[in-house]
Amino acid sequence: MDDVDTIFNREPRNNGFSNEEAYGVDVFGHGVNFTSAPELVYDENGFDQMVWFVLNNCSQVENYVEMFKDELKREGVVNIERTLQQGFQTWFRSHIMRLWNANQEEVDVNLFSLACGSDFRVSKYSSCIVNGVRFNTVDHDKNKKTQNNGVMSQSTHNG
Repeated sequence: MDDVDTIFNREPRNNGFSNEEAYGVDVFGHGVNFTSAPELVYDENGFDQMVWFVLNNCSQVENYVEMFKDELKREGVVNIERTLQQGFQTWFRSHIMRLWNANQEEVDVNLFSLACGSDFRVSKYSSCIVNGVRFNTVDHDKNKKTQNNGVMSQSTHNG
C-alpha cells in the first residue's frame, strides 16, 4: 500500500528546500523555492545598485572591499563610499581575473563567477516558498478570494 498516494503519505503542498550549503559563496544559496512563472524584467537604473548590494553583503567579498578602500585612501579619494559603490564592481572583476590568470587553483570558482558579473536578465516571481510557507506578492493576490498577504515587507520600487 505504500505505493498508493494518499493524504497521509504524500509530500506537503508547500514543500520548501535548502540549497544554502551547495555553493562556496553565500549569495548563491538562498533556500527559497520559487513557484510562479518568471517574468523577465530589466531595470537599468537599479541594476548597479543590485550588484553593489550583493557584493557588499557577501562575506567572501569583505576582504576585497577593504583592499579597494585602502587603495582609495592611498590615492587620496575624497568621497570613498560613493567611489566604492561606483567602482568596486569593475575593480573586483579585474582583480579576480588577474588572480585567476596567475593561478586558477587559488581562486574559488564561485568567487570567480561572482566577479564575472551577472546576466542582465532578471527573473521576477510572484510567489515563493520559504520553510514550508508560501508567500505571494500583493499583485498575485489582488484578484483572489482568499489572500495570503498577512505578512508584508515594506520596500520602495520605482517601476
